[in-house]
Amino acid sequence: MNRFEPCCGNRGCSFSGKRDLYLEPGGDISVKLHSKAGSVTPDMLDLNPRDEAPSTLVIEEGQIKEEELRSVKKSKEWLLEGLQKRNYKKIEDILYGEWSETD
Repeated sequence: MNRFEPCCGNRGCSFSGKRDLYLEPGGDISVKLHSKAGSVTPDMLDLNPRDEAPSTLVIEEGQIKEEELRSVKKSKEWLLEGLQKRNYKKIEDILYGEWSETD
């Protein structure tokens, strides 16, 4: 253990919050944390976050990607109307634009 501490310290970790350390057969080290040292999860807080839907690139370097719009069942008119509502005047001024169902 005396030889392990300096190695661990050089990697930016400490024994604080660690319950058990296991030296695996291949030389890797597994760590088991104390219960209070682990990360909080939404389940622990009785939260039910929605998973994010994948996003689709609909504007690239100022150009509307019409095929991608069709793949998410949106039109060029829908996109331009939405941009106008957000005070974007020229599509050419937008470098990248993504759309997702969870936006």
